[in-house]
Amino acid sequence: MKEARVRTASSSSAAVARPTTARVVLSICWIVAACSLSSCRQRALNPDYDEPAADAGGEGEGEGEGEGEGEGECPACQRPTPACGADSDFLCVECLEDSDCDEPLGRCGPDRTCVECLAEGDCLDHCDTETRACVRCRDHADCTQPLLPRCDDGHECAPCEPAGSECGDQTCFADNPTEGDDASAPLLAGACVACNVEGDCASPAECDPWDHECVEPPEEPVGHCQPCRIDADCDREMRCVELRYPQGDEDADLVGTFCAFQCGLKLDAAGCRAAAGRGNECRRALPRSGDDAGDFCLPAATTCLAYGMQDRRCDTDADCSWDGLLGASDGECVDQTLECSKCTYRCESDSDCPSDRGCDDESGNCLTTESGC
Repeated sequence: MKEARVRTASSSSAAVARPTTARVVLSICWIVAACSLSSCRQRALNPDYDEPAADAGGEGEGEGEGEGEGEGECPACQRPTPACGADSDFLCVECLEDSDCDEPLGRCGPDRTCVECLAEGDCLDHCDTETRACVRCRDHADCTQPLLPRCDDGHECAPCEPAGSECGDQTCFADNPTEGDDASAPLLAGACVACNVEGDCASPAECDPWDHECVEPPEEPVGHCQPCRIDADCDREMRCVELRYPQGDEDADLVGTFCAFQCGLKLDAAGCRAAAGRGNECRRALPRSGDDAGDFCLPAATTCLAYGMQDRRCDTDADCSWDGLLGASDGECVDQTLECSKCTYRCESDSDCPSDRGCDDESGNCLTTESGC
């Protein structure tokens, strides 16, 4: 009886065990099917399974890939940073050499960016080594054109400024400093000059208001109708004044400046002719110094040069004219003999000609002589 109960119990336990084992096996099969990796299968079959460490080859491959991306290989670089290499620590930059750059930024700078210049030879003018840009000037010394002596903030040469330092020991001619007709004003505006006014020159030099240069008085002053630059060039208290031709023409050409007696209380028309010779009269003119216009003793019908050339030998009209141009009307070269010609000028009366020459009614010129031919 007892033995029978034991068998019955053993049979019941086996019956219970069989379905439990089947369920475990089925679960394992599902796990194996769901796992694609061997390690996953191993863990499913053996919960205590440890995945083996990677071998030396696997470790080398992993490290190699990591180094290549950040330290040993360049990524795919594109503009504006298309260049890469060891010199850029394998980072994408604008350039590694000049060939990576396009004009006008044709040089590769030390910071691996494209710039205009690195040295003087890279530019037509000058290289600003701080900004690495080509500029017209870096300082005033680079501006050599007389009317553009100043290097401005934009590195361009510009006219001088009265309060600037670009003129050194000279002064800036920013505008016409006189009230007179300064012929040099359009030509010198913005230039560095020696002087603008008398006080800019050391005595006894005087400031020439046209050329803006300090002029020393001559050892021997010159006489009437001689070229001059300052009043001190002239003898006998004459002034240095403008002479224009033709007379009475508002658009008359400026011939130059010449020494002339000033007409007034001490010198009337008769005194003018007595002092300077017949053929001269009191005419309106401007002193070169810029003082107000006044009456001065000057040739009545021509220029100082043509007046002084009267009756002198010549080959062409240019020899008798103030500007040296053929056909100028202030002086003419007329045939005196077949082999000799002399200078003369147009006249209306004897008073227009030197005292020993009359006005020829037929030719309308001051008479010449055969003397000297």
